[in-house]
Formats: sequence, structure tokens, C-alpha cells
Amino acid sequence: MAKERYALIDWLKALCVVFVIITHSDFLNDAMLDKSGIFYLLCVNKAVPCFMFLSGYVFSMGTKSMPLIKQYSLKRIFPRLMRLAVPTVIYYVIYVAVLYLSGNPMSIGEIVFKFFAGDFGKGSYYFAIMVQFTLIAPLMHVIIKKYAHWGVLLIGAVNLAFEGSWNLFNLHEGLYRILVFRYLLIIAFGMFLSQRKGKSIRPLYIGIMALTGLTYILLPYFTNYEYKIFTIDPWNKSGMMSAFYVAAVMYVLFHFFSKSKVKGFIGKAIAKVGQASYHIMYTQMLYFIVRPAIDTRILNITTLPLWSQYAMDIVVSVLLGLVFCVADAKIFRKFYKTK
Repeated sequence: MAKERYALIDWLKALCVVFVIITHSDFLNDAMLDKSGIFYLLCVNKAVPCFMFLSGYVFSMGTKSMPLIKQYSLKRIFPRLMRLAVPTVIYYVIYVAVLYLSGNPMSIGEIVFKFFAGDFGKGSYYFAIMVQFTLIAPLMHVIIKKYAHWGVLLIGAVNLAFEGSWNLFNLHEGLYRILVFRYLLIIAFGMFLSQRKGKSIRPLYIGIMALTGLTYILLPYFTNYEYKIFTIDPWNKSGMMSAFYVAAVMYVLFHFFSKSKVKGFIGKAIAKVGQASYHIMYTQMLYFIVRPAIDTRILNITTLPLWSQYAMDIVVSVLLGLVFCVADAKIFRKFYKTK
């Protein structure tokens, strides 16, 4: 069952990383993406919540009934952290070098600060999020394994308390973006679905979840209503309450397509893109840093039709990401083998 489900997971990850690239294309041409439109709100903007759902799902699928102490063993934690850190450090070294060569060198203090602040490219906060996920996922898995939906409710309460405290104490937005706590509920939903091992959930419950999430997402779109909580823009559009919508959609996809298998060249190519999504994320970050120089010195891409700009951004980011992923696997991964 696990191998059958991985096909769907890889396809979803491939779609989500394309959405990430599309999201980041807009800073070069404001006409490219309507971030207040329905397509963006319901699809593109939900890429990272989907990634977090899938991270929770895959973690529980691979952990099953493993004792908590074993989950926190150095033998399991270290390879997971290295798998995140190695591509990040490689990218960051290139990032610092690019800034230096372009006449914008950073001091040692700035280099250290930007790394830990997740301020080194479009989506650079994701590394900090995933490191924290790696450290708290075993505990979340055990809680949901033992208490099922009550465990999800408890984790959701922690997520809500986190959101409420941010508004109550007016804490810094830069810190908010790099903390995994804003994604606790969607991670818990992923773990819960994984642990059910294909057992169905009543359609009424899924409908209520979808309606709850859609109401949260679309209420400001159709009215002038402004929430008193979940106010940190742009993260409020993919905040805690939208997890109900994302989880409902994911349940439907897994319910009907969990046994899908990779077939043909196109299917295998899409699966490879999904498997390389983490590396593609870094190549798109670097691409969007150097693309203004490409526009100035080689080809003014912003003068091309919008569809071709999207296509170029996606193709370049994906192809370079696939190369980066293969190189990482061939050169470095032997030092931190992990399933």
C-alpha cells in the first residue's frame, strides 16, 4: 500500500512546487498573478499547507508503531536533519557568492543572521519549518496514534493558542513565518489520515470540514469582513482554518486515487519532479535572484507573453532542481543514508 500511495504523493508534491514557482513569479511582473483571485486562494496559495499535510502523512506512514524513544534516536533524527541541511547549505554558499560577485557582499554577522532568519530567497523560511517539523513530528505522531481525533483536537488547540498569542502580544511577523506552529493542525490532519490506513470517513464530516475551510478562505473575498485573528498577511490566506479545506481535498484525493501507479514517461517524469521538490525549491530561489540580471543583460523576459514567462520560470527551476537533486544523491547522500 505504501508504494502505491507514493505515486499520488509525488504527483501532489510536483503540482505544489509548480504552484510555489508561480507564486514567486509575480514579484517580477505584477500582472502575472492575481493574488486576490479564486484560483490563487483555493489552489496556488495552498501549496505549502499541502506540503505540510503530505509531510505529516509520510512521516506517520513510515513510523507506524515505533516507540517514541527510538524515533528520537540520533540514528533516525540525524539523517533526516542532514537531508534538509545539505541542500540548504549548498544553496546558501552559492547565494552568498552571488551577492558578493554582484557587488552586494554581506558581513559575517549578516550571513549568520539571514540563514537563521530564513531570509535568503523566495520561500527560504521552509528550511526552518522542516527542521522544527523533524523535531516535533515523533511526539505528534504518538499523540495522534494514542488519542486519535482527540489528539488532533489537542494539537489544533495548541495551533490556535499560537495564533491567538501572536495577535494578543503583537509579536514580530518575521518570527511568525519561520515557526512550524502555524502548521500544526494541517500536519496533524495528515498524520491522522495516514494512521487510519485507508478507513473511510463519513462524507458529512468531510463536507463540514470543506465548508469550514472554504468559508474562512472566501468570506473576505465576497465581503469586506476582516478577521480579528489570523491577521498576519500574506500567511492569513493559508492560515490554520484553511487546513480544514486542504485536509478535506486531500482526503478525497487519497480516497479515490491512493492506488494510482506511475505509468508511462509523463507519469514517471511528474513523479521525479515531486521527489525533487525540495531541491527545486532552492533552484527557484536562486533563479529568481539572478533573473533580474538575465532580464537586463541577456533577454528582457518581462516583455514576453505572460504564459511564456510562467513556462520559462517553471521549466528552468524544475530542470535545474532535478540536476541538483541527482547531484546531491550521488555525491552527498551516501554520508547520511535515510529512507
